[in-house]
Order: sequence, then C-alpha cells, then structure tokens
Amino acid sequence: MKTEEMKILVVDDSPMVRKIIRKELESGGYTVDEAEDGFEAIVYSDMISQPDLITLDIEMPGLNGFETCQKLQEKRYTKNISSRPPVIFITGKDTLEDRKKGFTLGAADFISKPFASGDILAAVNTILRPENRLRGMTALVADDNNTARKIVSDVLKREGLAVIEATDGMYAYETMCNHMSDIDLVISDFFMPRLTGEDLCRKIRKELELIDLPIIIITAMSDHAELLRLFKAGATDYLIKPFVKEELIARLSVQLERTHLNRRLRDSINKLKGLNQMKDDLLAVCSHDLRTPLNGIIGFTDLMIEKDYLQSEDKEWLGHIKESGNFLMSLINDILDLSKIQSDKSQLAMEPILSVSLTQACISALKHHAAQKNIDITFEDSSVNGVIYCNKNGLKRVINNLLSNAIKFTPDGGKIVVTVATETSGELSISVQDSGIGIPKDQIPYLFDKFTKTSQSGTKGEKGTGLGMSIVKEMIDRHEGKIEVTSVVNKGTCFKILFPQVEPQLKISPPQTTQTEHCECKSEQNTPNENLFKNDDWKKACKLLMAEDNVVNQQLSKLIFAKHNLHLDLVEDGDGAVEAVQKTRYHAVFMDMQMPRLNGIEATKKIRHDLKIKDLPIIAMTANTNDTDKTKCFDAGMNAFISKPVKIDCVIETLKKQINPEHLIASMNETNDTTNIETQCPDNNTDETKNSSHQNLEKNPSREQQDCDQSQIFDRNAALSCLGGDCDLFSNILNLFIEDTPQLIDTLKKAFQEKEYTRVEMAAHTLKSTASTFFVKKLSNASEKMEHLANEGNWEKAGSYLKDIIAAYDEFLAVLEHEKNKSDSNDYN
Repeated sequence: MKTEEMKILVVDDSPMVRKIIRKELESGGYTVDEAEDGFEAIVYSDMISQPDLITLDIEMPGLNGFETCQKLQEKRYTKNISSRPPVIFITGKDTLEDRKKGFTLGAADFISKPFASGDILAAVNTILRPENRLRGMTALVADDNNTARKIVSDVLKREGLAVIEATDGMYAYETMCNHMSDIDLVISDFFMPRLTGEDLCRKIRKELELIDLPIIIITAMSDHAELLRLFKAGATDYLIKPFVKEELIARLSVQLERTHLNRRLRDSINKLKGLNQMKDDLLAVCSHDLRTPLNGIIGFTDLMIEKDYLQSEDKEWLGHIKESGNFLMSLINDILDLSKIQSDKSQLAMEPILSVSLTQACISALKHHAAQKNIDITFEDSSVNGVIYCNKNGLKRVINNLLSNAIKFTPDGGKIVVTVATETSGELSISVQDSGIGIPKDQIPYLFDKFTKTSQSGTKGEKGTGLGMSIVKEMIDRHEGKIEVTSVVNKGTCFKILFPQVEPQLKISPPQTTQTEHCECKSEQNTPNENLFKNDDWKKACKLLMAEDNVVNQQLSKLIFAKHNLHLDLVEDGDGAVEAVQKTRYHAVFMDMQMPRLNGIEATKKIRHDLKIKDLPIIAMTANTNDTDKTKCFDAGMNAFISKPVKIDCVIETLKKQINPEHLIASMNETNDTTNIETQCPDNNTDETKNSSHQNLEKNPSREQQDCDQSQIFDRNAALSCLGGDCDLFSNILNLFIEDTPQLIDTLKKAFQEKEYTRVEMAAHTLKSTASTFFVKKLSNASEKMEHLANEGNWEKAGSYLKDIIAAYDEFLAVLEHEKNKSDSNDYN
C-alpha cells in the first residue's frame, strides 16, 4: 500500500488537539480524517471506510476511548477481523491501570498529553512504516568490484539508507577516519587490494576504537575456521556469496536496529546525566543563595543577643530567631547531603578502620550535648578485632546521626548504651540503645522515608528535618551493610548497623577527631606553633584580607573579626583582591567563590600564577559546600576551605594552621616597635560608645508612630535593630545603599537595552539582596520579581518591572527626605 493511501482516523473531542495531530501526520504523508467523539468514530468505520490506524482520546463525553475501542472490535464494525486497525491511545491521564486496560483491548501504543512535536508521527511510523527506522542512517560499502558494490548500494538506498561507497579497503579506512560519527554500518568485501576486509575490521576496532559499530563481511569462504578469524578481527556478522536481497536486508536490519537502540540508550543516558547535572547546579545555587542570607540572620542575631540594653523578653525572641535559623541551616545541609549521596554513585573510598576507635571518637564529640540533659553515655566493646572496610567520613556521619537522635529523644537523666560487637554470623555490629520515648510499631516501616511522618520534636523541643535517617540508610546501603530497628514506646529504641568484618590490617587509619565539618585544609598545611599562639598577641600583628561582594556579609565579618581583635580589610571582588595583595603583605586572604567581574577561583589562579605569590594562605569562605567546589578551590591553589555560616573558632583555628609563623613573628616584632593595636579595637571603647549609641536610639522617635505606608517602603527601625542599634554603621550602610542603587538601576537599563539578560538577572539579584537586607521592602519585592522572571527567560515581563523598581527607589528617597524634614523641624522646635 502506498503511503499516500494510508488513512488515519483522529478521534478527540478537542478541535485544537485534532488540528495539531492532523498537521503533524499530513506532514508525514498520511491522509487524515477526524471524529469528535466515539459515536462519530463508529459511524465512520461502519459507513465510510476502515482506516489504517486510529488515534483515540480516552476521556471523551458519551463513549470514552476504551468503550469506543471495544465497540470497534465488534464484527459489525470490522470488515476484516484479521486486519483490525491498530489503535494509539492519546490521554492526559496516563496511569498504569489505564495502560493495562488499553493493552488488554489491543492498543498498539500510549502517548501522554501534552505530547512533544513529532511524538505522534514517530509512533505512527513505527507501526505503519517500520522500515522508516532505517532512514537517516548511513552505511559504508567497501568492495573493489563495481558491479557487486552497486548491487549492495542500490538495495540499501531502496531501504532508506544513505550510502558512501569505497573502492578498496584503504579508501574505506580513510573514509572512516573522516566520517566516524556519521557512519552507522560497514559492509565490506573480504578480498580487496591494499587492505582486506579482515584488516579493515582490526583497524576500525583498535585504531579508531569503534567497538559498537556493526561490520558485515561479504565473503565466498564457508570454512568455519576462516569465518572464526573474521569474528576475532571484529566482524559482527557475515554473508556468504552469492546472497539474496532478503537475507542482506534481514542481517542489516538486525544490526541497525541494535545500533538504533544503542544510540537511543546513549541519548537517554546523556539526557539523564544532563538533568542530574542541572539538579546539582541548582542545588549548588540554592546552597549559596540560601546559606548567605541565613548566615547574616544567625550572625547578626548572635551580635544582638550580647547587647546589654536588651530586655530579657527581647533576648528570648532573638533566641527563637536564632533557633529557627539554625534549623533552616540544618535542613539545607541535610537536603544537600542526601542529594549528594544519591547522585554520587561512584565507588566510595574504602579503607580498613578500627570501628571501636571511631565510635569512641564520635561519643567524645557528642558527650557535651548529652551532658546538657544529664544523659549518661556508656560504651561496651565485645568485638573480636573490630576492623571493617568503610568510608571513614561516611561511617562517622552514620554514628553521629544515631547518637544525636538518641540524645534528642531521651529525656533528662536518661541513659544511652553504645555497643560494638562481633555477631555469631561474623558481622560486626554497632548498636545505639537509648531509654527514650520510643517509636510506635506502625511507624517503624516509614522511618527511613524522606520527610517521614515519624519525624518529631525531641524531649526538649529539638526540631528534626525528617531527612537524617534517610541519609543514614543511603550511606549504609552504599557500604552494602544492614540496619535493624527495635523500639518500645516510652522505654527506648535500639538501632543496630551491621558490616562485614575483615582481618586486622597492617595499616589502620585512625579516626578524625579534630577536623570540623566547616573547616577543611590541604595536607601540606603549616604546623601550629603552640608558643606563638599561646596568647592573643599574634592577633595584633595579623593582617587579613577578605574578598566578598555581599554588603551584609562584609559588615557582619568586619564586626565579628573586630570583636576578636583581628584586623580585616575588605574588597568586593576578585580583581580587588589581586590588586590588594600586590600593594600589601597580608598574612591570609579569605576568598568568596561567586563574585562579579572576577570570581574567587580565577582570582586565586592570578595570585598564584600571574603574581607568583605561592606562600600566601588563601582560604575559601563560601556557601558552596559540595565536593566539586572544594576540588575547584584546592586545584586553583587555595589552602583551606571554610563553609558558611562562618564560625569564628573555625576561622581562628584555620589561621593558626595556615599562617606562616616566620612572617607572623616578623610582623609582631614590627608591631612591638609601634603603637599597641589593642587600643584601636572597637571592643576597647568601653561603655562610652555603647551608651552613646543607646542614647542616639532613645533620641530617635519611635518608628511605630510612622505612617504604615512608609514602613512598607522603608522600615528604618527594623534596619537599625538588625545592625544591633549601631547608628554609625547604619549611616554608613545607608550612604552606601544610596550611592550604589542608582548604579544598579542604570546597569539594569543598559542590560535590557543591549539584551544582555545574564547581567539583568545578576543586577536584579544584587539589588534584591541589598534592598532586602536594608528593609527597603517595595524595592526588594520588585527586584525579586524581576530576578525570578529573568531566571525563567521571560525577559519581556521582567522588563515591565523596571518602572516598579525606579518608582520604589524614588519612594524610598521621598521617605528619607520626609524623615529628614521632620527631624529638622524637631531640632528647630
């Protein structure tokens, strides 16, 4: 039957869907008729003609798709039972049950709505024109006999393949070298001048490394030993001369079908890898963008809690803010950890570990948490040798999680027993038994589900993310271990993990007890000089540089470092860092990763390679915490990695390990000859500065009396409170904000005019961040909407918010002017 005569009946109650399907099928050379419901489809088949194929919607008024399909199979509607037209169901409700029902009724295929362009035509071609699967493929035909080569080429062309002809084996090999990615099949004669078919196979397999390319050898030999030589050389099939056309088509169809399936499989794998990479990139961005503001919230909250003038009720509320911030940070960490474990399917780095030592190290690290609830932790060891192959950090994470949960769900005065034992099966077990609140029996099966309903608050209200046990299960599965749970409500819970036990090794890695999860250093770090760091004198001479583009993080870091008597210079990008280290000899540089103009990675490379500065410690300080980012930092030449939120103890410990003692001692000697740096530290301004700041706050009129509309534009009171009531700092940031914002708005205007949409998203993000931090609410909201739309690629709608941004900034300036006039009026009175 000719293609033009193939008729397809499209049955769907939506005229738009019918039109889309008609247009696609007609472009493929089919004749299309339409029916708007099941009744019309039956009438068509009975009164007009039987189509070659039917596309059938499932959800239709009157007769649905299943009922229509069943009716069409009745004898009165089918003129020839042996040639009933195949049915493709097209549905927006694609479920397993519907598919079972459809295939029972004889469906040939299912396509889900919304379908992509080409899906319908591809499905129809697969059923009605199966030979089309060979179209678009290319075959190389090598034969020195023109007549034989012509015969094979003509057969292949009639089947829809593109053909490249080669007059001998060497020419065929040269063609393969130039068109490797284009050729899907090689058909070669055995005896050819310059290069035989056997030698051609070997060169394709070994030199070009095309392992999966189908190669069919045509030969007059029928000796099994000779044929075996062909397969050893790399041939995938052979044909004995003389052959018939049908045999050639059958052989090449099998080989090309396999090639086609392999190609589709590779495409699917590549797509999945791409999606997985997109997910990892999204998580990395989320990690950075979520951790950065949380770092500011937690850090400024810590500073505010220490203010003496705060009421006890205020401190209690700030404590709740800090607690919520820490919970959100733990949730982000758990999501990232779980995703990283699930996506990283590579083999874990295993080594023999003495489980007793590692378990005791975990207990020591968490004992202070147990002491806060007066919980007694005891350790018992009945193992034979206690050595297991495991990933040290992975097993440490598992034990820490189980211990943390035991402490969390055990009331004050309770007891936890940790046991390492060798089971009768020969496996090594690590058990954590608590006397806590227990887990109901019906909830244990769901314990390892993500965001499980078994997640609950601890005995003192400690919050859980619902992801901890999922991480434990994933990590144990990666170790090919097992976990068992037994629990009795109000009596306690026991978690037991089991691993294969191995014989003691000559070299067993000791557990890590000093390294924190926030600090990570290269192995070639300086050894801390205990005498040098026995007091804080070294801080007076220590000169530090930080590259950070976020204004809030800049001010927060400056306050925290100053509080600990550390001198810190700030630059806003990598270019500034490179320029600064050329002018000043710093003892260490803290480098953010994501910055405009020049990021932290490239800045580090410039310092190491262009400036040839090798002995300056460069420490990554970033919210990007995945292993890929850490590797990038260390490969670029950084010495250590500190993840945000930054803990000052971690910073100081890292500085002690990384700073060159000789450089520091030389600076300390220079400092002793000049003035005492301590007199310049903000903490030594005693109560005078605090009282002055407090008095300034009292002189300001209460912001609760401001007009509600004005507070929605700019909430001065909230901004001042966030800065710990520091009026000088508030004024500095206000001036900086007023100075930078017009430049950002100009950047947005130019970016839209020049259609540089990457700059739009970056500038909108920066404007949103600074406006939000400074409580310029309307401006922050408008910038956030623009950033979101720019990220989605909706540039036209994103541009419509430019006027809202400009208006919001004008309103902000008007509020400042109103406050200034009001203040001048009060002073005059």
